[in-house]
Amino acid sequence: MSISATKRLRILQRDEFACFYCGRTLHLNYPVDHQNFTHPDLMDYAALDHLDPQRSGGSHHDDNLVACCRACNSSKGGRTLEAYRFSLEMKNPIVQAREALKYARSLVQLPMDAELLAAVTLLEQQNTGIIFPGEQKAALRLQTNVGDVA
Repeated sequence: MSISATKRLRILQRDEFACFYCGRTLHLNYPVDHQNFTHPDLMDYAALDHLDPQRSGGSHHDDNLVACCRACNSSKGGRTLEAYRFSLEMKNPIVQAREALKYARSLVQLPMDAELLAAVTLLEQQNTGIIFPGEQKAALRLQTNVGDVA
């Protein structure tokens, strides 16, 4: 079952024509002569993505659909939002260093001097969680709606 044009437009408007994952401004229609555009140019055009992928039972319900650019849609693929977030976090050098330290510390229990211990502690405390722009906007919408009700 395909997503209707009305629903597609409603989701794009709700998400303010911005990619849920990277925040890029989305274009609604392909140019008439899109064959002469380069590949990166076409990546700015709007797509819809299922937060919970269809192949995992995700529905076409509005709460499961987000506006996104074709580059992010392609990058996420059929992964869940959390699996995609994890794959992006693992590319972060701080996360990679932290995971390497955890692994090394699990193998060898060597005493550390104070300076190394402080560096390891700081690295372990780094907040590297990825929050997508669309999540921030959704949280603001919820806060606004709660304020309207009160």
